[in-house]
Amino acid sequence: MGISDPMRLRMLADGRLGNPRTRSRLHPGYATAAAATIAVALTPIEAAGPASAATDAAALIAVGRQQAPRIDQSPVALIAFAGETATFDVSGHGMPAATVTWEMRKRAPGNDKWTPIRGAASDVLEVAASKSVDGTQYRAVYSNTIDGKVYETRSASATLRVVGKK
Repeated sequence: MGISDPMRLRMLADGRLGNPRTRSRLHPGYATAAAATIAVALTPIEAAGPASAATDAAALIAVGRQQAPRIDQSPVALIAFAGETATFDVSGHGMPAATVTWEMRKRAPGNDKWTPIRGAASDVLEVAASKSVDGTQYRAVYSNTIDGKVYETRSASATLRVVGKK
């Protein structure tokens, strides 16, 4: 992804930069007020065909300031049959780009210890559903470094419930 994208902008019909999906717009004073902290990356849009070429011809511009990671979407609780794969999804961003890792907490009275999951370093976590992980909670940790300081943000936790075979 390169630059994390706190806001993705396109040239709108009215000539201003904005995000048509969220209906947000870049105000003219934004870039000049903090020009020293703005990072801009231009990425060409690949047209899917002649019909989209007319509407998607403008370049995509990602604008953002340095910021600690933020969670856009936390994973949700899942119920899976034993033997299946449960898939947790999370999304987040930061500037500079944030990396993601996952943690788990086994269900046990008084257990408040979160354990890092080795090798889990993407927005998707796949867990083999079995009785041994029934009730286990999972959460993502996004981190980045700004001026030598590490920032971390944790998602909400999601519980995996495992039921008998299908």
